[in-house]
Amino acid sequence: MPSGDVYQPAINRGWWVIRVNGIYIALFFLWTQFHWGGEQYQTLIGNLGYMPVHVFWIAMWWRTAMHPALSRRARWGWRVLTAGALCNFIASCMTWSYVELVLQQQPFPSSTDSNDIDFDWLIPSTLVLFIVCPLLIYGFTLLTEALKSHAELFKFFLDTGIVLVGLGTPVWYFLVRPIVEIHSNASEIALLLQYPATTLVLLFAVLVVLLKRSGPRDNSPLQWLALGILVDCTADVIFNCLIQENAYQTGDPIDALYLAGGLLLMTGAQW
Repeated sequence: MPSGDVYQPAINRGWWVIRVNGIYIALFFLWTQFHWGGEQYQTLIGNLGYMPVHVFWIAMWWRTAMHPALSRRARWGWRVLTAGALCNFIASCMTWSYVELVLQQQPFPSSTDSNDIDFDWLIPSTLVLFIVCPLLIYGFTLLTEALKSHAELFKFFLDTGIVLVGLGTPVWYFLVRPIVEIHSNASEIALLLQYPATTLVLLFAVLVVLLKRSGPRDNSPLQWLALGILVDCTADVIFNCLIQENAYQTGDPIDALYLAGGLLLMTGAQW
């Protein structure tokens, strides 16, 4: 049997995983609208329902990391990304659920209209900013070509800086400015800024993908990854606006947008 006939079912299995997850996310979004099972179980169902897509996301990235056709550098890039996805699962799913369901505390910062801040949300946000984001950036760097000269390095950081200034302006206006204006305590401001800081770091990760070349390989996987991160950044901005207005609860529609970003990231591994 030709090798192509042997490998084709593996590709089909990957696309089936993506299709099933797409249907699951659509059903999850409908649940966020109607909250079948009762409002009293919204937090429980929202936490549990958020996990399966992340598990498949990790599995798909690890599957690609083990693909023998990829270069050693690319395989290591996918392994680092898989480690980042696993840490994100621990932070966004396991730790978040533990804080909310077991400790019975709010796993995200209180409204900025209040100076009485509960820091039980600090662990998940810290894991994402200081562990997940660096792993994603390093993984994306390995998936793209290494910069071979000081001139290329200077041009990359110059282009990145210009774009980040433009993209960072709305992040400052809508997310950072309200925090700085309302809170006077420097330590509180530093902790509350972790969420918008995460958004900016993720935007930098997107620029790593878009501004660096992937070499002779097909750019489609990187484009899917960049799109997935952009969707996550959009969800982050909306989420930050909601928590500033004290208008978010686990199981709200914004959770489905995060899962849609995960689906796009999963697709990048399959493509």
